[in-house]
Amino acid sequence: MLRAWRRIPGPPRDVVKARLLRLYRALARRFGPQRWWPGRTPFEISVGAILTQHTAWSNAALAIRALRRRRLLHARGIDAITEAELAGVIRSAGTFRLKARRVKGFTRWLIDRFGGRYEGMRRAPLHALRADLLTVPGLGPETADAILLYAAGRPVFVADAYARRVLERHRLLPPGTGYEDARRFLESHLPSDPALFNEFHALLVQVGKRNCRTRPECETCPLGFDLEMPLRNRRQQQSRLSDRVEREPRGTPECAPKKRGRSAGRRLSWTMAR
Repeated sequence: MLRAWRRIPGPPRDVVKARLLRLYRALARRFGPQRWWPGRTPFEISVGAILTQHTAWSNAALAIRALRRRRLLHARGIDAITEAELAGVIRSAGTFRLKARRVKGFTRWLIDRFGGRYEGMRRAPLHALRADLLTVPGLGPETADAILLYAAGRPVFVADAYARRVLERHRLLPPGTGYEDARRFLESHLPSDPALFNEFHALLVQVGKRNCRTRPECETCPLGFDLEMPLRNRRQQQSRLSDRVEREPRGTPECAPKKRGRSAGRRLSWTMAR
């Protein structure tokens, strides 16, 4: 009897973990597998993470295709050409001179540390590896974490602006939470699984673009069930009020007091004087 009782699942020990996983499952049901990051090799994924800085992915993808046509999407190929030659190839990515310098810097780091291969990145102690990667000029935390997660398969959560905005609106993060605090929060409450981090981050970006925008569309959001009830009610009341205002006829209501003109005032005073 006691053994049967022990098999009954109790409440989750980590309430935040349970909420995060509910959000993940709801997003996965709505949007399906995202299959990030687009790239044929780990090096191509790393270069793409650098090229997409401050630009749309479509622009970075054009530069990736240009590198592929020239058979330069490997560490030795990038290392063999000059920075100016690389800048000319990746011009479509924007700020191409700056990004050429960053791609060259990362490539040199990869060759010096791991011989241009990713097996060593997959085995190295994660904390020291991340700190070392952040020393490469132009690689901030978000770009470095994207390389670690998507190219090297390490359990690092990319807590970008989309992820932070969604989690702040669902009261999981306080307003204005920075990148590092959000990353540590997610990594401490989720299973340390690169596949989960990969898919969850991609799904948060998806819902951030479709629903949780600067002006949110909560009515059709797959995460609407998790919104605070007073907040949902307030938005519904505001929506009904705006609909009612739009339906009311414009113009002066019949009960509004009418102004008297000067002539009417003079006639009234002249009548009273008589």
